Amino acid sequence: MTLRQCLVFRVSDALLAMEVAQVVEVLGKRTHSRVPDMPDFVAGVMELRGQIVPVVDLRSRLSVEPLTKKPRHIVVRLAGERVALLVDEVRGIFKVPEAEIKAPPPVIRGLKREYLTGLFQNEALGVIMMLNTDNILNSQERIELQAALHQREGAGA
Repeated sequence: MTLRQCLVFRVSDALLAMEVAQVVEVLGKRTHSRVPDMPDFVAGVMELRGQIVPVVDLRSRLSVEPLTKKPRHIVVRLAGERVALLVDEVRGIFKVPEAEIKAPPPVIRGLKREYLTGLFQNEALGVIMMLNTDNILNSQERIELQAALHQREGAGA
């Protein structure tokens, strides 16, 4: 039986998960600076050990209401770059049998299917949806974000 290690977290009233292998680290509330002319779901950038990291508000990206004003940051690798995702709560790491992860149904309450790769049931937590991290930013958004970051680094941020 193949097990997948998943980090489970809450975004509004939805429980989501991603492969632990994608996670660099989990941080508490951190300050970040807004970047002009970026989509609303890009909360800004933050400095992380000498590197400028974009901050994506996953709550805004998924068009859901935040539950807390003290979000957590999950730093992940997206297309080889580090990106911090703002989430409401981190629940922990769970081992999930591969066979228990099912394809998402065509209609998911409040979330676009493009952001999900599957879902599974957890006895204690209920239904958990697997986040498709590759679709958090489309290619054009990645290009715009990288351009803004390079411009900010060049300005001595």
